[in-house]
Amino acid sequence: MKQKLLLLISFALVSISLTAQDDSDQKFSVEASYPTSLNDGFLSNGILDIGLKYRFLDLQIVKIGVGINGSLFTENDEDNAFGSPSKTKNYFIQPKIFGEVSIPGLEKLRLSVGLGYSFVNTKIEGTSSNFGDFDYDVDNKGFNFVLGTSYDITKSFFAQIQYDVIFLEDAKEYKINEFSTLKLGVGFRF
Repeated sequence: MKQKLLLLISFALVSISLTAQDDSDQKFSVEASYPTSLNDGFLSNGILDIGLKYRFLDLQIVKIGVGINGSLFTENDEDNAFGSPSKTKNYFIQPKIFGEVSIPGLEKLRLSVGLGYSFVNTKIEGTSSNFGDFDYDVDNKGFNFVLGTSYDITKSFFAQIQYDVIFLEDAKEYKINEFSTLKLGVGFRF
């Protein structure tokens, strides 16, 4: 399902890129990525990450912009801490400010660095022999640091990889105070 969705999005972006604008006019981009957790046993199944970026300042060397990403991770645990099955969904909303640099001589390659703030919502539903049905919902937040690179396939269509580190404010709910994700995907500038 995930592969079909990414293939459909990729096809749509390639089709749109045939009517692409000049690179200097492209202030917006949309992105679709497959997120994966780099922490063992946490956020095991990435489903989809989508993002929108707006570049509002072009300093010739670097473009400054703002962006927002939303991610979904799920997990079906057949034997949770209560000895019964449960379903977990983790939702992320990640606004950020970023800088993007094109490398002289390698104009198709763009490096980016960003700083943002993540809002995390975790929902766990399940059944316990001791407590019956349960529904657990917790929110957390914290600063995040972003490193990424993209490669222009056409003037508008690009492939990307992005590394995020999120520093949680209330670590007791998650048993860790920071976690990392890697996102591989495609995007379209317009």
